[in-house]
Amino acid sequence: MKGVKGTLPGVLADGELQKRLLSVDPALTDYSYAAESYDAVVLIALAAEQGGATDGKTIRDNLVSVSKDGTKCTTFADCKALIAEGTDIDYDGVSGPIEFADNGDPSYATMGVYVYEANDKYVALPAEFISGDVPAGE
Repeated sequence: MKGVKGTLPGVLADGELQKRLLSVDPALTDYSYAAESYDAVVLIALAAEQGGATDGKTIRDNLVSVSKDGTKCTTFADCKALIAEGTDIDYDGVSGPIEFADNGDPSYATMGVYVYEANDKYVALPAEFISGDVPAGE
């Protein structure tokens, strides 16, 4: 199988995120969608911070704006501090760039590319982030 490549949706959780997750559940062995799930929680919290409330409407109304067109930030603490200063933020998370379209749809998708080594175990190739337009209504 050496050299065979394949894809899986999502990104591989980096070592730091894996350590944090293992501190909660030391028996954890699967990190599928861990980075994306982590970023979803952070985005919801940032939308609530920006909107000043935790109800669904407030989060919905602020979710797009915390994901684009502002000052880049990559941690909840840094983004929260910028929001407190009145700065418009653009959160990019542990899963990579995040930007919602104006209608709330994701404008990025992530696919992990993996290659099998001589021992028939696969490893993730370095991440590359490529964006493109998503056709409206599709």
